[in-house]
Amino acid sequence: YAYATVLGCSDSRVPVELIFDAGIMDIFVIRVPGNVFQTDEIAGAEYGVGHVHTPVLMVLGHTDCGAVTATVAMTDKHGHAHKLERNIPALLKPIIPAVAGARKNRPDLKGKALIEYASELNVLREIRQLFHNSAAIRAAVKAGKVKVTGAIYDIASGKVVLMEQKKIDQIFSEVEKEGFAFDIEVLGSTAIYTTRGGYNMCQVDREGHFFVDSRIVSPKGNIYQTKPTKPI
Repeated sequence: YAYATVLGCSDSRVPVELIFDAGIMDIFVIRVPGNVFQTDEIAGAEYGVGHVHTPVLMVLGHTDCGAVTATVAMTDKHGHAHKLERNIPALLKPIIPAVAGARKNRPDLKGKALIEYASELNVLREIRQLFHNSAAIRAAVKAGKVKVTGAIYDIASGKVVLMEQKKIDQIFSEVEKEGFAFDIEVLGSTAIYTTRGGYNMCQVDREGHFFVDSRIVSPKGNIYQTKPTKPI
C-alpha cells in the first residue's frame, strides 16, 4: 500500500514520485494547478487516507509556481486571460487569500519574493481548507491514523523543505474551535471568506461589513446580527 497521500501541483517540474524516489504503489498522488483543495481534491484526500490507508497526507507546493504567479498578476490587475478561458479564474480563486495575506503580512515583498511567500501561505491555507471541509480527515487526525503536513519543493535545488509541524497542528486546533467564518480578506468592494463550505465571495458595504448567509459580519469576522442578503 502507498505510504503517503500527496496533493501536488500539475507543473511538469514537480513529478511527485520522482521527487520522493518512489515506485509504483508507493504514493497516492493528487495533482492540480496551484495544489488547491476543492471538492474533487478533497475527495481524493479522503480516499487516500480512508481507503488506501496512507499514514501521511502532504500538501506539496513549489517555487516558481505558475498558478500563484498568475494569481499575483490577476490581483494586480495586470493578468491577461483569453476570452474563452472562463474556468481558469475559478481555479485561481482559492489562491487569492494567500496572495492577499502575503501582501498584508509582508508589504515589503515584491516580484519573485512575494510569489514564493504566497506559495508558502497557500500550502497552509489549503491545509486549513481541507480540515474545514473534511470531517473524515479531521476524524482520522484525531484518531492518530494520519499525519497532515506541508512542504515546498525547490525546483532549482531539488530539495523539499518541510513546514513547521506546529503550524499545521495549530491550524487543526483552530479549525476545531472555529465557528462560522474565518480567513476573511477584503478586496475593495468584495470580501473573500471561507467556511466549512469552501471559498466564497460577497459584497462589502461602506463600513467594511459584509453579508454571509443572512448574517452581518464585521471586518474582524465577528458575527453580530442577521440580515437577508444575496451573495455574489
